[in-house]
Amino acid sequence: MEPSSYPIKVNSGWVHEDTKIGFNQRYNPKRRGDPPWQRFQQYMGAKTVGEYLQRGGLEADLKHDHRVGFISIEGEPDVRELMPWADMQQVGD
Repeated sequence: MEPSSYPIKVNSGWVHEDTKIGFNQRYNPKRRGDPPWQRFQQYMGAKTVGEYLQRGGLEADLKHDHRVGFISIEGEPDVRELMPWADMQQVGD
């Protein structure tokens, strides 16, 4: 899959190929068997935006996963700090 053109607009700023990311989930939080679940399986563990996209993640996945707290993006607010009342822990398969 071809990576998106950079930079990518995510929430309050722009991210680039070498922007670092981190996963806040130990398990895949998506619905098992659905296309988003399959993509998450592929890109889980990526260390940068570029690697995330090379492993099959989409721009829409990146934006959604950050917005709901599945991933943290270097330089972007952490949704877990913005919503301390939200339980971001997911139950494994």
